[in-house]
Amino acid sequence: MLRPLYGVPFSPRALHKTLNCYFKSVGFTNAGFKESAWRRPANAKYAADTVISCRVDDSLIACSSLSVMAQIQIGSPPALDWQRRRQVTQYHGCQLICVRPNCTSQLVQTAYTERLLGTFDMWDEVHTVAAPMLSCTRLVKADCPDTPRPTLQRRYRSIVGSIGYLVHMTRYGMAFAYRQLCLLLHNHGPVHVAAAERALLYVRVTHDQGLSYCDPGTENCNVLTGWVDSDFAADSDTRRSVTGYIMFLKVKKLRHSDNDNARVLSEEERRGRLAIG
Repeated sequence: MLRPLYGVPFSPRALHKTLNCYFKSVGFTNAGFKESAWRRPANAKYAADTVISCRVDDSLIACSSLSVMAQIQIGSPPALDWQRRRQVTQYHGCQLICVRPNCTSQLVQTAYTERLLGTFDMWDEVHTVAAPMLSCTRLVKADCPDTPRPTLQRRYRSIVGSIGYLVHMTRYGMAFAYRQLCLLLHNHGPVHVAAAERALLYVRVTHDQGLSYCDPGTENCNVLTGWVDSDFAADSDTRRSVTGYIMFLKVKKLRHSDNDNARVLSEEERRGRLAIG
């Protein structure tokens, strides 16, 4: 995307429409429910399946054949300036670590978390916490001050915004804590700032964690698994229920919702329960 257009609100939508029209004109179809991903099966012209995904102006081609990938790049319009790489190491600002012999990969934000923690002077903290929020706690309006303090507001909003980038990319387990912190962006006090700093302590302990992918094996292929739970009107301010669900396909995360607290589970927890609270 041209730099002068990058900050224009309608630019991503216009770019997506342009890409969508082009890919469909050359035989691609949308991959599943993702409108920003396209797939084309192998045919007489291209000898291997190809998948392309786009997010704003970042695009990724996945194909088992380098010759087919080069053929697609050469045939693309000049506006698509592909940078050819044999192995992707960065994607959407995240680090992609692939171990091909083991058929595993990991998407992490280690560099970003180090900069984040350094910005808020939390990198050298030695205190450890096991969760981003204390269990069975809620941030409530009763702890809000009568008059907001500008210094606390700047720090609090900066921390919450930074955590939001982690949650939307690789740290789904912090979704409940992030949602609770977002509820009080307009007016917050020392109790809420302490909760935000606790979330940063959790980021410090788990700064090298992210999304992990592996080959589930033939016995687990095409297996859809899901968990759902609710705490029944636990929000003391609104008296609404806290509900969450998580779906896995082929033992990989398919969809995650945190309408208030559903966290990504370890393999042992996946087999048994979904923890909420």
